[in-house]
Amino acid sequence: MADATAEFFDRLQERGREPMLGRTTATVRVDLADGSRTEHWLVAIKRGDIAVSHENKPADCVISADRERFDDIASGRLNAMAAALRGVLAIEGDASLLVRFQRLFPAPTAPPMGAADRIVGKRRG
Repeated sequence: MADATAEFFDRLQERGREPMLGRTTATVRVDLADGSRTEHWLVAIKRGDIAVSHENKPADCVISADRERFDDIASGRLNAMAAALRGVLAIEGDASLLVRFQRLFPAPTAPPMGAADRIVGKRRG
């Protein structure tokens, strides 16, 4: 399997500017635990202009996760906000930045659950 996290951050760096974040100026650091090693990604956003580095310095929002789970988010298999609500992601600092940062992740790859797929509230015959 390709390294979804590295690909995500490489594509982000290549974009350079993201119009959806045109009003955002902030830094988001992503700390990824992989065994005893922690990998750092720093995303600096200045009115939509994006720069990515591996710096480990203070940020407005710090997102911490297991490397494997973040690969799922970076590839669209897991929603970042849902992961945060489940405790898969830890957030320090300005949590509202996760809402904005989530716009950069790929769309979910799984189809949305339809009414027939839900089991809660279904009548049993």
